[in-house]
Amino acid sequence: MTNAQKLNIFQAQAQNVRTLETSFAIINKSINAYLSKNDMTSAKSHTLLAALVFSALTEAKFSKLIHTPYAFDIGEIEEIKRQPNISSKWKKAVSIGIGNIKTSCKSNYKINLLLNIERLIETHITEPSKIRNKIAHGQWAKALNSDNTQVNTQLTTAVLNLDCVEVLKWKITYDHFYSIVNDIVQSPNKAHFRDYHIHVVELESYLKKAENYSLNDKISALQKKRKGCTEIVFT
Repeated sequence: MTNAQKLNIFQAQAQNVRTLETSFAIINKSINAYLSKNDMTSAKSHTLLAALVFSALTEAKFSKLIHTPYAFDIGEIEEIKRQPNISSKWKKAVSIGIGNIKTSCKSNYKINLLLNIERLIETHITEPSKIRNKIAHGQWAKALNSDNTQVNTQLTTAVLNLDCVEVLKWKITYDHFYSIVNDIVQSPNKAHFRDYHIHVVELESYLKKAENYSLNDKISALQKKRKGCTEIVFT
């Protein structure tokens, strides 16, 4: 891959991200409309569609990130792509990005930052991806094990219980996480230092706000504002 090809990929994925963001927003509005009318069957089907679109969006955004001009060289991109799974790819990208932070930081700054980001990866990338992968592979009613030799009861239950509040929580927490990593990748010595704690506080604030918000809360609020059908909390 050449630098010109890397730029083409970045531009293509940027366009894909915009299209997927629009699609996700449209599906979310449809879910709200169905919930406001208490059409739970349609809401569930569109929730799975939203999860599918979100899964595609995360892939496009990650590809866009690693092909960002002047962020990673060709060898580093290939090294990231060689990692065995998406969590490892994120960790490798973050590790390389943190390596570009100026060395005048305190000796333990980079180590602590990497540990903090890796914890975020486990929570906001690894765990949700277990369910998203099943949905992306068409396992909407019964989830199979990794070898596709039998039904995975735990993941089947997780897919069946998935609701739009959880999917939207995935989306919003992912966006906050992505902002943190994007600053490290694109501007490790400026935007990262300026905005890192702001992003972390925003993420923690959102998680606290969303902690006790349930599907029933959403349905109740939407039905009270049925004419508007606008998002109540997670916008």
